[in-house]
Amino acid sequence: MSAMTNRPAATTIISVTEDVALSLHDLSLETLRREFGLLFDRAALALQKTGLDHDDVVFERRLVCRRGDQTCDVPADWLADRDRLIQCVRSAFPDASNLPPADTDVRIEALRVDVVVDRLA
Repeated sequence: MSAMTNRPAATTIISVTEDVALSLHDLSLETLRREFGLLFDRAALALQKTGLDHDDVVFERRLVCRRGDQTCDVPADWLADRDRLIQCVRSAFPDASNLPPADTDVRIEALRVDVVVDRLA
């Protein structure tokens, strides 16, 4: 058994969310960067209150996406590459191959920054 399997799971200690109404079709990376910047600021302020340092945690960007009655929580790792981010969102849905080319029915409902700590046992 490797050492990695004995490590405890990472724990989200702070989660800051902003409701939005964005179409995947009209996705603007500039808007996402600006909104995530504001969320990072709020998360950093909350982190200060815990006594932990920024070096003790990882900040993770997440998109809460909806298509019909399906909701997916998608990592927002590609804020420099619109096509790659869209592909990441599309692949998060179980029936991604059925998405129309324009992605007009995929909505981003919320942006979230999770502050995660991975404590070693």
